[in-house]
Amino acid sequence: MGKAPAKVPAKSPAKGKGAKGAPAGGKGKGLWVSFAILGIGAVFVLPATIVALGGFIPTIATMLTDKSRGRSMTVAVGSLNMTGVAYIVIQLFQKGMRMDYAMLLLQDPLNWFIMWGGTAIGLALLTLIPPVVAQVLTSISEYKLQKMKSNQAEIRKIWGEDVKG
Repeated sequence: MGKAPAKVPAKSPAKGKGAKGAPAGGKGKGLWVSFAILGIGAVFVLPATIVALGGFIPTIATMLTDKSRGRSMTVAVGSLNMTGVAYIVIQLFQKGMRMDYAMLLLQDPLNWFIMWGGTAIGLALLTLIPPVVAQVLTSISEYKLQKMKSNQAEIRKIWGEDVKG
């Protein structure tokens, strides 16, 4: 009989490379570069950054607490919260991006209601729509089941009880 082939030891990744040959730590580096660019940009539009940070508090809290698959709550809250914050930030841009006007905007309770109202709408949609969809699907299934039973009864009438199975 022939010899069994010798086992070849698995190669370890090259120095400075991850398990699949990608540079080690590549994901974290891009994230930090993004934060650096955003941080530098925030300095130039500081009034808008301050208004946006205040407005996005509900979205930030949801991002930190939402552990569901797909993060549907974060998407629902964040997207509608973004519309409210964008409305206020656009007002700020139209008035010349001044810090005094940003503080004036943040002192108005109606602006907080607009920014955080989108969050409430997102949570309401997330809470109300799934049960409504479930009820509609249940009704459709019950209708189809009833239709099948009536078709089955007609077939039994035509072919006799032997078809019952």
